[in-house]
Amino acid sequence: MIEIQELKKGDVFVLDNEEYRVKNVEVSKIGKHGRAKVRLEVVNLRNNEEKVMIRVSTEKVEKK
Repeated sequence: MIEIQELKKGDVFVLDNEEYRVKNVEVSKIGKHGRAKVRLEVVNLRNNEEKVMIRVSTEKVEKK
């Protein structure tokens, strides 16, 4: 398990029982009252669907 902020372009990870490949990663700075956010552009490896996710940087995922 790794934190989402550690993912890099080309990495494959599992979230909600779906495998995704990272196309692009952008990390926002920590806000005054919160944690940093990560914007991920990903491709679902099951159905080849592209999607954008915004997650808290400390969320854990399984890296393949």
